[in-house]
Amino acid sequence: MTEINKLQDNFPSSPTIFVGRQREIAQILRALSDSDINIVTIHGVGGSGKTALARFVVERLTQSNQFPGGIFWIDCRIEDSLPKMLTTITHAIGEQPVAFMPSSLREVVLSHLRSQPTLLVFDAYEAVVNNDEILSFIGRLPKQAKAIIVSRQRVQVHGREITLRLESLTETEALELLRLNLSAKQWAETDNDALREIYRWTGGLPLAIGLVASLLEQGRSLSGILGQLREGAIPAERVVERILDQVDTTLTKEQHRLLDALSVFAYPVDRTAVTAVAKIDRWRITAERLAQRAVIEIIDGRYTLHPLVRTYFRNRIAPERLEAFQRKMVEYYLGYINKFQYDFDQIEREWLNIQYACETAYHNQLRQQFITFVLLLGEFTTARGYENEYRKWLNQAIEVSDEIGDVNARAALLHNLGVQYQQSGDLDAAAKVYEQSLSLKVATGNSAAESATLTNLGAVHRSLGDIESTIVYYERALALSKQTGDRRGEANVLGSLGVSYFDLGEYSQARVYYEQALVISREIGDRQGEANALSNIGTAYTVLGQYSKARAYYEQALAINREVGDRRGETIALGNLGAIYADMGEYPQAIAYDEQALVISKEIGDLRGEANALHNLGAGYAALRDYSQARAYYVQALAISKEIGDRRGEANALGRLGAIYADMGEYPQAIAYYEQAIAFSREIGDRYREANLYTNLGTTYGNLYSVRGDLSNAQQALHFYRQALETYRPEEHPLEYAALQNNIANLYASLQSGDRSENNERAITHYQEALRIRNLESSPLDWAATQSNLASAFSQSVRGDHAENLRQAITGYEQALRVFTKEEQPYHWLRATTNLSTTYAELGDWSKARASATTILQNFLQSTTLDLDSLNALLPWYQRLGELAIQNRDIEFATRIFAEAAFRFELQGEKVPSAIRNRLVELREQLGNDRFGIIWAEAQRLLTPVLAQTLYEARELMSQERYHEAADKLSNALTLILEADTAQGLKRQTATILFLRGFCLRKQELWEKALQDQEQAFRLFEELRDYAGEAQTFLEMGHLFEVMNNYEDARLHYMDAYRLYRRTEDKHGMALASENLGRLEYRVRMFSQAVQDLEEARKLYISIGNRIQAATIESDLETAKASLAYQAASEKERGEGE
Repeated sequence: MTEINKLQDNFPSSPTIFVGRQREIAQILRALSDSDINIVTIHGVGGSGKTALARFVVERLTQSNQFPGGIFWIDCRIEDSLPKMLTTITHAIGEQPVAFMPSSLREVVLSHLRSQPTLLVFDAYEAVVNNDEILSFIGRLPKQAKAIIVSRQRVQVHGREITLRLESLTETEALELLRLNLSAKQWAETDNDALREIYRWTGGLPLAIGLVASLLEQGRSLSGILGQLREGAIPAERVVERILDQVDTTLTKEQHRLLDALSVFAYPVDRTAVTAVAKIDRWRITAERLAQRAVIEIIDGRYTLHPLVRTYFRNRIAPERLEAFQRKMVEYYLGYINKFQYDFDQIEREWLNIQYACETAYHNQLRQQFITFVLLLGEFTTARGYENEYRKWLNQAIEVSDEIGDVNARAALLHNLGVQYQQSGDLDAAAKVYEQSLSLKVATGNSAAESATLTNLGAVHRSLGDIESTIVYYERALALSKQTGDRRGEANVLGSLGVSYFDLGEYSQARVYYEQALVISREIGDRQGEANALSNIGTAYTVLGQYSKARAYYEQALAINREVGDRRGETIALGNLGAIYADMGEYPQAIAYDEQALVISKEIGDLRGEANALHNLGAGYAALRDYSQARAYYVQALAISKEIGDRRGEANALGRLGAIYADMGEYPQAIAYYEQAIAFSREIGDRYREANLYTNLGTTYGNLYSVRGDLSNAQQALHFYRQALETYRPEEHPLEYAALQNNIANLYASLQSGDRSENNERAITHYQEALRIRNLESSPLDWAATQSNLASAFSQSVRGDHAENLRQAITGYEQALRVFTKEEQPYHWLRATTNLSTTYAELGDWSKARASATTILQNFLQSTTLDLDSLNALLPWYQRLGELAIQNRDIEFATRIFAEAAFRFELQGEKVPSAIRNRLVELREQLGNDRFGIIWAEAQRLLTPVLAQTLYEARELMSQERYHEAADKLSNALTLILEADTAQGLKRQTATILFLRGFCLRKQELWEKALQDQEQAFRLFEELRDYAGEAQTFLEMGHLFEVMNNYEDARLHYMDAYRLYRRTEDKHGMALASENLGRLEYRVRMFSQAVQDLEEARKLYISIGNRIQAATIESDLETAKASLAYQAASEKERGEGE
């Protein structure tokens, strides 16, 4: 919500002349100050001064600080529905209404109304008096908010209200108003009795008195005016009409024309619109004179008539003249839309008048104009969420085109209707109306338009998964574009053809089409087309894993979109850049780009773009394992898709929510979301998405099998993979087909039941089938992954010649390493290289095994920080390779392997696994202390065996809980480091030793000294940008502050630890931080926060397979929930007691 100083009070200025009503003013001000009253209703006949009174009161209130939340004026003739009113208020409080879905606007407004005293003024409420939704909103305003309702009819809100019926002015007030409106000479010359007659016959209505004064100023005789008023008794509502009869006779030709023109408009208009319709010279001077005579109103530079005046003059225009004015009004707004067709903010500014002009064109049977309105407004209505209104106009326009026999118009309208169906996800309906449109265009020989519809038909069939038909449509469109010389259309279709070949995995052919499109776009100076082609080429390089090239193309596209002011294109380019960084694993940078895209989409009111950005942000946070944030973004995207009727978007959001729960290990919830998404996809005929969701379901059931070991889950996984294969045929969807074959192979490779040998052979068969499609040129990353998987399967095969199987495995790993590099794909490279080293060893080629392992140790692990999950995944390699080294009697290399593993766990602040520790004890006995110390020093990145030996002894003492002796040893180690010539290069070891000594000091309850060590350790880790070290130090400092009863600092340090663990993607560390945070919050009775953090810890432990700790957390979580419920009940009882 905006700050108060950003609020924009939007009420019109108070009337220039205002007389009397002191009693009513006092009543209103008193009521608005009464905490038991929040609604004041002012009602009375037209012309009685209701609006003027409200404006005067509001002006008075602005001089006080009674409503710091703002005073907001709502003209119910314009904002004639609750969504429109909420939009006006949202804009007035400083927010952008397009940043929120219509369903969210209510909560945005209510949140502001709850936060501080605010006044809403609803003028001309009679226009919406039967709208129950508005009445309900006003009746349920928060206590801090007040409302003034101005209406000709009495309104029953059934809230805390008072009602004022505005009677006529008193005689004294009426005469004072008349005096102020007349010149001093005119007033002096007017007989007092005659003045009282005027009061009597005008009924004391301020509007009528003002009009009488204008007549007198025009030279009309008082007796003549009174003569007209005395012609029979008339109700108060007719008094103004009688006076307007007389005003009408005093008007010049120009004044008449201006009033007639203004009566055509339903809403206030600017001077450009008035000029276009009135067609008179010096009309602004005329308008100002009529405003002085109270005939017209000028509010904030826009011109309008009082409803009574508007009705009066409109009813007196001859039908032919009225139609002429209306035609000019319609043509003006058609020209306005033509001028600002892609400037949606400008169209939004005049949207009410544009709507009225469009409806007028329809009702006045201005058929061509109405059709033109509908054709021009398609993109605006889609972007701003007015699809329902637009679809109604489309159907009306199609009927009109039939009536006038305009085949070209019908074809164009059907095309636009197809776009509506396509964007809402109803692909079958879209295809049907596109085909109808195409038939008409073919019949009329409209080749250029035919090409556009063929292109859209191709896009629909692509969404349906029918790539073969897609290419046929695009090729027809391309031929027509070339035939008609439509170079821009040619470039667009070439881009679409490129996308289709990209779908088929033919990336080289795709790039050929993209580059042809780029050449044409540059030749014809089509900068937007150039940006599109650059983006497509970037995508082609992305799939090849050439991220730097892809990024360069995307950045060029972004620069062009910004240059030409294509803000929607800018959001697409930003989204592409975000995707590149996500593919590179740089998720914070990806999120930064997606956040920029989200801001722009909100600014321009592009709801679909907003949903896309939210999806991308959700994916970014999911990759960072911040699942609560990811879920929040997906839920927002889902709500937008529902709001705009985008069923494909709904299916997408549901599928992504399923993926979130799958990543969290909550597989039943994931399955439920996937099944909902499948139902949507099936309903709209999106077979491609349906198949993709079957794939995800298969993977989820496969994960369930790996967790529970229930064979039925594996069978379900295979069932859904096979369902996906019904759509993913190798000829039409080679990439998806190959991915499915790889997934099926992975499932067979993981099966622990049945004939494991047979399962492994099946895995080999499916991997080989995947490689029949995947190749080094077109899909290098996927090809390399499958080669690595196939190699693993061969290494485990027991059929045939074992040595030959191992050689096949080595070939596979070496092939994978042609693509996987330690710079671009470090973890894939590590997996393939570690497997290659152990396979060489198993084949008996220890020299190659040792060389491969040395490459890992020297060129990768020494320069890479591993999180705990990665380290645990690498542990079997350390153990296996170390054992193979022992078998090959390479004791020193085995020692180095196990020492490296121990060092890695120490860097994480974790206990060294017992298997590693025990092996090191045995190897030390075999090598002797001196030689072991040297190898240990090398592995620990230390330079002296003495220092290595000291640290080793300290670790041993810590494992025996002899913390005092361990602290002394660590102090000795620090002394040795300080004495070394290269002490500056040993920052990480210094930080680690300080951390360990601080830990030992805490165990001895020497808390202040421990805190000093941890603070020094943190500063060193911070200099090193070692986030893992920073995180573990913050966690330890949290423990220290907690035992020192400094709960606030303890909580802050636990939160910082969680943040840093999340940055390093260390789920185990995140779980520890959340667990400690939740328990501390429970201890200080912050039960709500404790529940959230303990729940987070439980989910994290489940996700890393630590179900024992998750079960322990479950018990604490239930206790926290019970305490929270008790606390809420107690607060409720206290509230009721008060």
